Amino acid sequence: MRSLLPEYGMQRHIQIESAGIEACHAGEPPDPRTLRIAAGNGVRMEHQRARQVTADDFIRADLLLGMDRGHVAALRRLSRKETAHKIILFSEYACLAGTPDVPDPYYGCEKDFIDVYKMIELGCHQILEILCKPVDMDKKQGALDKY
Repeated sequence: MRSLLPEYGMQRHIQIESAGIEACHAGEPPDPRTLRIAAGNGVRMEHQRARQVTADDFIRADLLLGMDRGHVAALRRLSRKETAHKIILFSEYACLAGTPDVPDPYYGCEKDFIDVYKMIELGCHQILEILCKPVDMDKKQGALDKY
């Protein structure tokens, strides 16, 4: 998603981070297959390192996207009640019909990594379309006037 921000003119307005539920891969780079497929699509990720989600992430972030229902459930268990509303299933927010979970291609073949890359890229475009949609301030103000 970070690599798509310039296309939407949002590189100075949206900060993207990635974190895992567990610390087992903390400090490690992405899987070599992920790096190869991303690079083949013009995305440089060799600088990225895995890290575990922290309590601070729930406070700082406006949105936490879980890639599958298990991740969302784990994030909800880790969050406080007042930050749980920030946790959303990636495919739900991205409107990926018929695909509730983004599969983990780790035990799969190269094609699985390609398929997941395409799914995530499509979802990222859809999410950025939602986040970057211009707001009609007159309508927004009118909606606020009710309160």
